[in-house]
Order: sequence, then C-alpha cells, then structure tokens
Amino acid sequence: MKFLCLLLLLLGLSGTLRADDLEQVTMQLRWHHQFQFAGYYAAKQQGFYREAGFDVTIVAGAPDRQPVSEVLSGRADFAEGNGEVLLERLKGQPLVALAAVYQHSPSVLLTLKDSAINHPVLLKDKNVMLVKGGADADFHAMFRAVGLEADQIRLIDSSYDLTDLVDGRVDAFNSYLSNEPYFLERQGVAFNVLNPRDYGVDFYSDILFTTEQAARENPNRVERFRQASLKGWQYALNHPEEIIHLIKNEYQSSKSLNHLRYEANVVRSLIQSDLVPLGHMHDQRFLAMAEVFQQQGMISDTLRLDGFMFRLPVIVNERLRLGLVVLAAVALIAVAVALVVLHLNRKLVREVHRRKEAEEQMRMLADTDALTGLANRRAFMNALDVEVSKARRYGDVFSLVMVDLDHFKRVNDRYGHLVGDDVLQHLAGLMQRTRRESDFVARFGGEEFVLLLPRTAEQEARNLAERLRRLISERNFELPSGESIDVTASFGIVEWSEQIDGREFHCVDTVLYQAKAGGRNCVVVWSEE
Repeated sequence: MKFLCLLLLLLGLSGTLRADDLEQVTMQLRWHHQFQFAGYYAAKQQGFYREAGFDVTIVAGAPDRQPVSEVLSGRADFAEGNGEVLLERLKGQPLVALAAVYQHSPSVLLTLKDSAINHPVLLKDKNVMLVKGGADADFHAMFRAVGLEADQIRLIDSSYDLTDLVDGRVDAFNSYLSNEPYFLERQGVAFNVLNPRDYGVDFYSDILFTTEQAARENPNRVERFRQASLKGWQYALNHPEEIIHLIKNEYQSSKSLNHLRYEANVVRSLIQSDLVPLGHMHDQRFLAMAEVFQQQGMISDTLRLDGFMFRLPVIVNERLRLGLVVLAAVALIAVAVALVVLHLNRKLVREVHRRKEAEEQMRMLADTDALTGLANRRAFMNALDVEVSKARRYGDVFSLVMVDLDHFKRVNDRYGHLVGDDVLQHLAGLMQRTRRESDFVARFGGEEFVLLLPRTAEQEARNLAERLRRLISERNFELPSGESIDVTASFGIVEWSEQIDGREFHCVDTVLYQAKAGGRNCVVVWSEE
C-alpha cells in the first residue's frame, strides 16, 4: 500500500484516496449475509478495499441471484461460489479462480437420528434433497464411493426449508455444517452427519473468482482486490466477535449472535489458515474435482481446466533483462566458487550427514512403538500437549478416541503371544490405512490404541469410530493354518472442552470402561450428564 500511495504521488495525485478516486466494484455473495462471508465485510470495514483503490458494494445472494450468472452478466465484478465455478469453467464459461478461501467444503447431508441412516449406503430408495445443478457434485461422488448409483436414490430439488427433514418429508437434507446443525441442536432434534470427506471426497469451497477478461486486461487490479480480500479474511479470523457484531448490526443478518458465533467456529476449522496459506489453491485438488464432474457425466473432458487458477503475469523490460543477464553471470561465478568449497569440505559434509541420520534414527526410536510401527505413548502425549495449547488459545475443537481390543488375553492364552503380536499389528495397519491425513494414531500400551482427531467434533469422531469398529469386526484375522480369529474392539470418545481441560484421559477412560461393561464391540461418547 505504501508503494501504491508513492506511485499516486509521483503521478501528481493526492496520497489520500477520495471517494471520487475510488473504482466502484460489486462483490456478489453466494447467499444471505452471515459469517460465511466475514472476510469481505472485514476488508470493507477496515478500509483494506479502500487502500487498494476500490469502493466495494457487497451484495447478498438469493435463489434468483447466483454468483456465476451475476459475474458473467457483468452485474458483479467479483463473486464467491462453490464447485459450480469450476463446473461452469469446464463447460466453457470464461471464469478464473482467485483464491480457495475454504480448504474443505461445509456441505453435508443431515438425517434424523431415529431414522438410523448413519451411512450413505442406507440412502438407497430414500428421498434426498440436493441443490439443483452442479453445486452438490460432492454428494454424488460420495454416493459413487459407497456403490450407490443416482437412480437408486430419489433426488429432490432442495426447498432450503429444514422442516422438510424434521417433519419426515425427506430422509436426508443438504446442509452446511455451519448452519442447519445449529437449528437442530437448538430444537433438541438428534441427527446424523454424512460428510463426503469421510468417504474420500474433499472439495474446495467459497472460491473467490472473476472473469477471464478481467484477469487478462487488468491483472494488477484483480490482484489488488484478491490481496485486500484475503487481508480482510485474516482480520475476520483474528477478530471474530467484532465482525459478528458488524454482520448483525450493519448487514442486518437474520441469524442470532450465538448462531453467528457457532458459524464462526465452524468456518475457522474449514479455512485452516494456520496449516496452509489463506486462499491456497492447488491444481491437483481442482483436477480431482473436475474428474468427479466427469464421472457424473456433467462434462465430457477436463481440457478447459488449464488457466483456471489466476496467476499474476511477470513483465520483464529490457533494462530488467540486462540486469538479469548480469545477475546470471554473477550467479555462475558464485556457483563455481561454491563447487570448489563443496569439494574441499566433502568429508565434513558427509560426517555431518551421518550424525544427523543417527540423531534422526534415535529420535524415531524414542517416539515409535517397536511392535506396530505406530507412534508410542511419549510421542502421543507431546502431540496432545500441542493440540490442547491450540484449543486453549484459538478455541479449536478436537476429540480423543481410545480403542481397546476385546478379550485380547484369550487370544494370547489360546494362541500364544506371537499370534497376539500379529493381531496387534493387524489392528495397527487397519488404523493407519483408514485414518485421515491430519489424524494422529498411537499405541498407548498393551492392546490399547488412541487417536487424536484435530478439528473434529463429537459427531464426526463418532462416525469415524463406528466406521473403524465395523472394519475391525468384519475383517477377521486369519492364521497360517486357515483358522479365523474373530476380533472386535471397544471405543471411548471425548470431545475436548474447557470444562474437561486436564481430565481428558479420565473422561475417555471412563467411557471406554462403559463400552466394555456394556457388552464390548461398541462406541460410547463422554457426556457431562
């Protein structure tokens, strides 16, 4: 911004941008005013757009005012949308992605608890509400992942009315993690969450985009808007309460303050700005999304994916080109000198490398369970300390899952400890293969294992535990003699909160004991009641 102001002064303009100097820009949202779009409100309220040279009008979305159509028609300069932005690009529309604000999609299906529909495969011959068009392609991919075809489900265009689920008119309802679950919890309605991420489908969401023409004709303008928007998002994540009141008071959001706070917590877990740069995009993630569209028959090929991600062009003038030539010559000399130094110090480098390898091997041995290859109790406690610190500081949510093999002593007594060790290795392999990338799995001791699930609330942890429990019970351990050993496990789950801070293991151990006392091969979740 200092450079921009200096440039304006050099051009004979005022260093302070007046309202008449600002470019009028329209930013189209996907839906009504809520924390889902907090970064854009913050960028305007904090003056980041103004510093970038824009006077921005933020427009709420509606069923008849959707981001793609508004941008293509010229009624909006910028907008944010979900998977439909990529889908329309692949169909030939000239759209360009500027930033993927949400690294994971908040889109989930909700079912009522008493319906017992806790897995997508149980939606066969059921009434399922989805958004019309390509916005819910991740749900179709989830159906395909569990072996369901589209004609095996009765698909209904979404009414956006949650009472259709509560009153039983549909069996599954398309929802946002940050929205509909809040209403159900307030009404005391028990529900299940079917999340495509649990079945290997992971879409970007809330993608900031513009037209190909805008990006080509004035890339610096597009980059200024992108940077100002991301700066606004960073401010919103750091000052959620301030932006919540801004949304309620200035934009007259229909949501209550508590609902906006609930939404803010969910949004932060989906953006994950402390793990990847805010707005990060990767071509392989977009390719995976495009391949889902192709599998669903929505597009014929993925050829138009090239050029979808915005990149600021680099312009090199002749003076700069000469400087680069000189710099290259200096670099060549430096490389020659470095090679001589490298040759003279080769033995020293090798010795340092050997010592580092030895130190790394010692560290791994100290943190690894020798039998299963998983992390050991020491490594797990270190990881837990880090997660608890993040939860205290940022209000993050995470869950602990304790797993205990049922009647393991009988296996050792009947077949011997070598077979028992093989069973433990079998379980460790299952847990490693089914865990998510962010999960931490460790052997806690004996036949006990523990999972640390960052950014995972109780319901999602329950779904993961149930899935693992079924895998363990369904995949019996085979002995070399051909005899099969039935293996089951009991699970205890606790979601961390300030109320149980410091008592995590007492709580999870308590519910694990209840699981074993209640018949084993089941999952029990901690409740203060």
